Amino acid sequence: MSWSTYENFLSKSVAFVAVNKNKIIAVIIGTARFKNIISIDIETENEHRKKGVALTLIRYFVNECMDNGYVAQWDCMDSNIASNRIAEKAGFEFIKKSPVYWFEI
Repeated sequence: MSWSTYENFLSKSVAFVAVNKNKIIAVIIGTARFKNIISIDIETENEHRKKGVALTLIRYFVNECMDNGYVAQWDCMDSNIASNRIAEKAGFEFIKKSPVYWFEI
């Protein structure tokens, strides 16, 4: 689903930010939605990693999804060890491995 407008995004997705001293230090956003499944993208500033910020955002995100009948979906590459670890720590369960194809434009 393409959000196309800000209002459409707000009504059909989920997002949270963590702020420290008036600066966004982490963000979690539903980047795509298919039916009731929302894919997650999350980023944390380097100096704020391993402090529980991402895990807190994940909990807010998942709770919001559950409250609205959505299923949060975590996708990441095998090589992204940190992403795999935090997904597991947050309670996500591995379901399947899918092939990924890369190409340059």
